[in-house]
Amino acid sequence: LRADLGDIHAGRPRTLSRDVPEEVQPVVDDLNRLIGFQDAAVERARTQSADLAHGLKTPLAVLGAMARTARDAGELKLASGIDEQTDARRRHVDRALPPARAGMAAALGQQAADVSVVCRKTLRMLKTLPDAGALTWDSDVPEGLHFAGDEGDLTELLANLLDNARKWAASQVRLPALAGDGQAVVVIEDDGPGMSEAETAHIDRGQRWDESTPGTGFGLAITRDLVDAYHGRLRLDRSELGGLRVTLELPSPRVPVKK
Repeated sequence: LRADLGDIHAGRPRTLSRDVPEEVQPVVDDLNRLIGFQDAAVERARTQSADLAHGLKTPLAVLGAMARTARDAGELKLASGIDEQTDARRRHVDRALPPARAGMAAALGQQAADVSVVCRKTLRMLKTLPDAGALTWDSDVPEGLHFAGDEGDLTELLANLLDNARKWAASQVRLPALAGDGQAVVVIEDDGPGMSEAETAHIDRGQRWDESTPGTGFGLAITRDLVDAYHGRLRLDRSELGGLRVTLELPSPRVPVKK
């Protein structure tokens, strides 16, 4: 039973084996029913959150179009007010939905993402962005390192942090990773200006670091929320390169993932 539960935590089968002595068969059957109810409930919640996201983003896009129409008509004050409120609602949606989705994936406990594969894909995508080709990208992520969560969530975490490093790096971005005690530890650092303790506190409150570079601090705030949803840890400090160092401590599967 302990081995079967370990497999469920690692994201393989979603039921306990019924090949057990009859004395414990009722317990196994009840646990299997409980797992089934939980999976169904979380899947419904996941679907509802996706529907909610779509239902909110569509009217926000309409409001954005209305603001442009008002601006073209010379109603600058009205357009500015619509833009301000639309941006606030969009930020709220963008920040609230990813952690909710991550919380569902953590509750299911049925997925494991290959960290090295996600890192390669994310770096390949980011290297196509402006100015990325002028940077040196150093990646050292071991094979076999896994994150106990959704691959899409891991991609969002890494994309936010690596894109932030790309925006601020002078010439270099580093991406080392290693296996900790039940954790996947991923570090992203750059040789940019870095952040002060006061700026880090702004990120904790969900505010942007620097309004001159769109999305910087808000992406970090969303990242922190995602990490919290998986009961991981995110630390911001200064890198030996001189810029910002972000350390992610994320849960790994409790037992090795079968290939």
